[in-house]
Formats: sequence, structure tokens, C-alpha cells
Amino acid sequence: MINPVMPKKNLCIFTTAHPTDDVRVFRKMALTFAKDYNVIWIGPKHHFFEQENALNKLINWDIYEISMGIKGRLSSVKKSINRLNARQDIDLVYVPDPDAAFLLTFFKKNKYKIIFDIHEVYHKDLLERRVNKLLYPVFSSILKYMLSKVVAKVNCVTAVSHTVLGYYNKFNANSLVIRSCLPKEALASIDYSVQHKNDVFTVVHGKNHPSRGTPIVLEAMRILNQNKVGCEVLMISQYHKDQQEYKDFAIELKEHKLESMVNLKEGMPFNQMQIEIVKSHVGLIAYGKDLGIDSLPNRLFEYMAAGIPVVVPEYAVEIVKIVEDEQCGLVIDMEDGNALANAITYLIANPGLAAEMGLRGKAAFDLRLNWEVEVQPLLTEINKLVYDKSIPK
Repeated sequence: MINPVMPKKNLCIFTTAHPTDDVRVFRKMALTFAKDYNVIWIGPKHHFFEQENALNKLINWDIYEISMGIKGRLSSVKKSINRLNARQDIDLVYVPDPDAAFLLTFFKKNKYKIIFDIHEVYHKDLLERRVNKLLYPVFSSILKYMLSKVVAKVNCVTAVSHTVLGYYNKFNANSLVIRSCLPKEALASIDYSVQHKNDVFTVVHGKNHPSRGTPIVLEAMRILNQNKVGCEVLMISQYHKDQQEYKDFAIELKEHKLESMVNLKEGMPFNQMQIEIVKSHVGLIAYGKDLGIDSLPNRLFEYMAAGIPVVVPEYAVEIVKIVEDEQCGLVIDMEDGNALANAITYLIANPGLAAEMGLRGKAAFDLRLNWEVEVQPLLTEINKLVYDKSIPK
């Protein structure tokens, strides 16, 4: 904690894209920083699920309207940097976007320290969604090079995993891995003791999207259905019920006779989602190799916090290490529908073993793998950067 007699310094969350209710940036970073610093949030005015709430009053919002799509993103870049450059009161900037980090390191006008938080493998995950396959290798190399230069210029670089950090951190010794563990504090309002398991064995998949492994999950459901295994999978749509994409997926489920096995829901706030998880029996990280090898998602820690066993990809290096160290789930080839169906069948047939896995995951969360423990090195680093005048700006 900062000495209470010292005036609070000003820490800015600077983003061109992250929503105001983003789990890592708002619920974890911003609310943690607000305990010791005046936090100013500069970024676009949009959210995923949560409306304005009492927690938001801890943040000083400097947000603006933008349109959707590439035009909106470009206008966001301009508006964000103009608003930041107009301020003279910022001591440190936390930036979670690659384009925003580039702006800060090469075009900033004022003096402040910079922490760049790397969320994903941008030269793969970001570009594969937006660039033609023929042009991808060239753009990927350029983006990787540019981000390594950005990393070299910031005061500190953080990342969600060692794997992600390793792609870009060639020149900055001041680096930290801050995994996206779940805050104990965020769970304080959820009374798990009154949450009962669903009557049907429920598997949490998460977002229904090809990149998240949805086709393999559906294949596994078809196999389970053929084998007359009673099971239901919870999927979260990224579309609202009135959007055509939601309706199209519902039609696909009906055509494959899976509508009774797939519980498709619209997106929901964090607390509601965590209740759905704790009522379930097993949690999946269903990513294929394209996304899975480098991943260490929030959802893994949410499953562990809820005390349910997990089934994860054998090629996801950092996920596998945690699951094997904590003995909290099964490791399989997540690109094989039969392997997933067999894993689910095994957990259904062995409820005692599944419960033990879940309890071990919960114990690891309580003792080690929670946000309050994970974020401490970053708080120490911020305190040093902001208050130690021997460190150049």
C-alpha cells in the first residue's frame, strides 16, 4: 500500500478498443490500481455486458462515442491520443492495446512512464482475423518487429503468459508475467453455498466460435448423443437473439438434432457467468492448435475458482503445466471429437474423481492462483516507477 499521507499519483488506463467492463483491464487492473492511485480511463464508450455500476465510480472516466468497424477504430485512435496529450497530470500510463502502445512510444508529447500489457500473440491472433492469407506472413513479420521495438521503449512490459511475452520481449529486461487469474474480491458477492449443481451433467464451453473449438465440441455432443450419454453443453453467443448469426446457429443445432444438448445463451455479466460455471460439472478450454498452443485464458482460472474439473488441450503448454501441477483436470487432443467425448464420459462415470479434481483446483486458486497474489509484482513495479525519481521518464 502507498503511504496514506502522500498525495495520490495519477495513473491513466489508455485504450483504443477495450470496453469499459473488460475483465482484465477494468475488473482486475483498473479496480486494483484505484486502491492506491487516481485512475483516469481514456477510451471508447462501449461495454460488453455490464451497465454503469457503483464500482465505476472509483474511476475517472474520459470516454467518447465511436462507430463500429474499422472507421470507428481509426477515429478511436485519434480521439484517445488527443485526449491524453491534452492532459498534463498523468504520472503513469497503462496501455493494453498494440496500436495505443505504438502511439505512446513514438508520438507522445508529455512526460509519463509507460507500462505495456500484452494480452495475446498479436502477429498471429490479431492478423489472422483481418489479413488475407497470402499477405499474412509479410504483415505478421512487420507487426512482430514493430511490437518488439515498442516493448524496448516502454518502462515496463507485462504479459498474460511467458509464451506471449517471449514473442516480443527481446530488449526490455524490465518485464513481468501477470497471469489473468480471478480476483477473490470479485467473488465476494457470490454466495456459492446456495448454488446447486444442474440436474443434467453440464459442460461449460464458453463462446461459440470456430476459433474457440465449437465444431469439435458439437462433434463430441453428436457422439455422446449417439451413445445415449446424458449431457448438456453451455455455450455463450457473441450475438444477441435478434441477430441473424444467433438465429443461424440455432438452426444449425436443430438440423443436427443437438438443440436439446446445447444450452445457447446470450452474453452475461461476470457474476452471472460465474454462477453458471459453479452450477456446472466440468469446464472446457476447447481451442485448436492455432489458438491453443499460446493460450492461457481467463476461463481456466474461473473454472478453478468455481471448483470444477477442467478438460484442456494437450498442446497448450502453459495450461497443461498448471493442470498437471495441480492435478485438477484431464489433458486431451482437443482437435479430436472422440477424445473429448471420451473425456466427458469418463468424468460422468467417475463423479468422485471429478469432484477431487475440482477441489484441488479450488485449493490452488485460494492459495496461489488468484489475482491478489498474482498482481503484487506489478504493484511493486508501479510504485517504483511512479515514486522513484532516479528512474528516467
